[in-house]
Amino acid sequence: MIFIGTMNLTRTRDRGNFYCPTCAVPQSYRLRARRPFLTIYFIPTVPIGGAEEFVQCDQCRSSWDVSVLTM
Repeated sequence: MIFIGTMNLTRTRDRGNFYCPTCAVPQSYRLRARRPFLTIYFIPTVPIGGAEEFVQCDQCRSSWDVSVLTM
């Protein structure tokens, strides 16, 4: 039996400071990219889509679109 599935791998691309709308104060953030992969026996083998970038607050862990950095 062959186990085939999908998995999202997330990588940190950059770090910095921004105004977090949830915390309502300046916080540090991570610019992250998520990309789906085809897995065989739970091992990511082939990327099956493009990377989706988002911003994650280090304090509250809320995720935002990259456009929040321009606020």
